[in-house]
Amino acid sequence: MPSLPRPQEELRERLVIAVRALADDGDGGHLERVHFNPPERSALEPLPTTEKVAILQRDSFTCRYCGIRQIFLPVLRALSEGYPDRFPVDSGWTTHGTHPAYNLLSATFDHVIPPDKGGKSDPETIVTACWPCNSGKSNYSIEQVGFKLRPPSHSGWDGLSKIYPQLCKLLSIDSRRYHQDWLKALHPDFKGRRSSELGTERRTG
Repeated sequence: MPSLPRPQEELRERLVIAVRALADDGDGGHLERVHFNPPERSALEPLPTTEKVAILQRDSFTCRYCGIRQIFLPVLRALSEGYPDRFPVDSGWTTHGTHPAYNLLSATFDHVIPPDKGGKSDPETIVTACWPCNSGKSNYSIEQVGFKLRPPSHSGWDGLSKIYPQLCKLLSIDSRRYHQDWLKALHPDFKGRRSSELGTERRTG
């Protein structure tokens, strides 16, 4: 049987002891072993989109924990907007309503040192992470979960970000605010089309 990361092993053992004791004598006090007080969330300034893009490009859109190449999230969003029946997504990224690429291949950002433990919104301490590693690490340190921080990848993988502008134009979504922010971060000289221009293009297309 594979061993669990240290926090899971410790929690499992405490939970086993507490539940067995509870079952023996019905005393809910045994749950003090696993009592959880949610920590106050640390309010950090969000990273500008340009810095997010710089982090992804620095890491070649590759998870710094497991080394798996990821896809630029706006590309997935574009596919869902253009082909919602074939590439669905819901607001909670639930498994029954969201294409598996979101939960398996979307490039996310992780604080190596969690904010609740003093981590800052500094690009030097934020890395590209796949969603499974990001959610699995959660609010733990890499030492606690047994992760190793890999050096930035120099593979040149772009997460499909280079064809993202072409995709947005093809799907006529480059005027939407979400995509304009990312397009401008990728290409500072980008000038998006106005919705009125897109409407004219569709009528004359």
